[in-house]
Amino acid sequence: MAQVPTFPSKLFFFCEVELKSDGETPIVLSHFVYKRMKEKFPEFVEKLENDGLIYTRVLGEGDDPSSPIGRGWQSTFLTKDKGIAEESLA
Repeated sequence: MAQVPTFPSKLFFFCEVELKSDGETPIVLSHFVYKRMKEKFPEFVEKLENDGLIYTRVLGEGDDPSSPIGRGWQSTFLTKDKGIAEESLA
């Protein structure tokens, strides 16, 4: 859902086969994480605030339902023109 401009008001999960262990899906609001990180690791958070943070995601050409990302760059940026996709990232 990080790739969509608006988030849904409800989120449903379904599990056809329950795992015997693990398999939990954590859900947390990011401002809670930020507050807790700032309390427990103030120097680290200050470094991030001062230096910034860069995320890198490599998207394939086409969609891949077996991938955790799922969508390729063409579906993500709604274009087949790589230049247009790159412009939207600048």
